[in-house]
Amino acid sequence: MAPFLFSWEQRKFGALCSIVTKQTGFDYTATIKKSLLTSPSKDTLPYLQTKNFTGRSIDYNTDYYIPRSVAKDFPKINLDVRCILFSIVGASVGNIGLFPGDKHCFLSGAICVSKPTKQGDTDYLYHFMCSKNGQNQIQTCTKGGAQATITIEDIRDFDVSLPSIEERSRLGYYLSSLDNLITLHQRRSYIRQMQKKHFRIRYTSTWEQRKLGNQTYIKARIGWQALTKKEYLVNGDYYLVTGTDIDDNHMIDFSRCFFVSKERFELDKNIQLQEGDIIVTKDGTIGKVAIIRTLSKPATLTSHHFVLRDLSGKLDNNFLLQVLCSRCFERFIEETKTGSTLTGLPQKTIVNFSFLHPTLTEQRMVSALLCSLDNLITLHQRKLEKLQNIKKSCLDKMFI
Repeated sequence: MAPFLFSWEQRKFGALCSIVTKQTGFDYTATIKKSLLTSPSKDTLPYLQTKNFTGRSIDYNTDYYIPRSVAKDFPKINLDVRCILFSIVGASVGNIGLFPGDKHCFLSGAICVSKPTKQGDTDYLYHFMCSKNGQNQIQTCTKGGAQATITIEDIRDFDVSLPSIEERSRLGYYLSSLDNLITLHQRRSYIRQMQKKHFRIRYTSTWEQRKLGNQTYIKARIGWQALTKKEYLVNGDYYLVTGTDIDDNHMIDFSRCFFVSKERFELDKNIQLQEGDIIVTKDGTIGKVAIIRTLSKPATLTSHHFVLRDLSGKLDNNFLLQVLCSRCFERFIEETKTGSTLTGLPQKTIVNFSFLHPTLTEQRMVSALLCSLDNLITLHQRKLEKLQNIKKSCLDKMFI
């Protein structure tokens, strides 16, 4: 961005708003509470609570609705223009909302509404209060422990760094544009996830049902071989793969791996990993799945994993990975896991997991399509993360 043209001045937040107020306890008890309805109609307004907003996201499907005839008697807490919302009670203190003004709502308790005198300042003031500077002021003024609170007087007394009107407008527009891009990639990522979840395709062959134990080699480190933490090495020639090394893309991040000695690696050939193997966590956080794409060094497993390898010659590794990442396998785990606090997935159980698969050719087609969706999801998530980091940096460095 271009450097700022003018020096910034310090103003009080309340001086920049025509209204900084909330619903009073008296009004709620005397009139509002008994008027609330649980179903909407053309004659009611959504009764907006703290759980109904986060940032620019507003949920209009509220628990309660208030008749318009009652709402008109409280014009200051009617939401019908762009304005800023503050959570002022409870764990959500510090949550700032930007009400877009495209709908008419009514403000519940535990929320402060601030209506800037100049509508062009709304975006700027919203982003300022979301910045590190704004959040620090909120935290400083927050009182109480389990039931944290911040007062209307505190909000009015916040110090706001203010550039010229033109620069405020440009800054608000720029940061709101970043928000729109972030929302766009969130939606695209969600759409791709839903496309994958509800994936349907027309197949040319009949799918066969098979048990995992009949199709694959399934092995784990046996109990007497259990490793101790003292045997985990920071450097070495033999990787030790743990559950924390599995990333969100179902791959192994070998940069995080510990190592073991050659003697420990050679102790059990059954769990020496090969390229194309699939590993599944069997206790603790069970059901985490990863595929071994490449190995730069020999690798073995802890006692918390299964290694799966096709024995039939009829399974595509990538297809099996998608099956084990599916809701079908998640349901199987939930229905069969043992233990109350420490859950587990025994080998005698996982071998009975049944799944459908088509011909090898169609498996490869299905897995290629699903992998493409995974790649698109990852792409949107990476773009989303970059945009979020850009915005955070802007908020931290602009509003010092």
